[in-house]
Amino acid sequence: MDLKLLLNLRSLRSVLKNATYADLNKIIENLEQIKYEFQAREEEEQAKQAQREAKFQSVLANMNELGLTLEEFNAYTSQGESKGGKKPRRTMKPKYRYTALDGSVNEWTGQGKIPKLFKQLLDAEGRDKEYYRIQE
Repeated sequence: MDLKLLLNLRSLRSVLKNATYADLNKIIENLEQIKYEFQAREEEEQAKQAQREAKFQSVLANMNELGLTLEEFNAYTSQGESKGGKKPRRTMKPKYRYTALDGSVNEWTGQGKIPKLFKQLLDAEGRDKEYYRIQE
């Protein structure tokens, strides 16, 4: 049954036109039970939120007693952290420098697939990639 049906008085009358008074009372009883379940869940959620709020207030009060600010705490807890808890990757030095057929100067670290422009240059000139290695 669609929720729209239950919210629309005309549709509800249409569905219940053959129901008896006892049927209506049973439906109302079931709806009341559902209403109480919803209310209990909502009250439980509000109580959890109130407990969480009290914990935050307690932490802030303790910080104030110790003379700490929220900014200092955040700076302390975020020291040395990076996204995902992983160390940041080191950037690799390029190993190859080449001027592509279109005239653009490009560099490649030698990691991963050979760039298309570099491959086209190698095929066109018939040279080995070592020819383009950057001398250190």
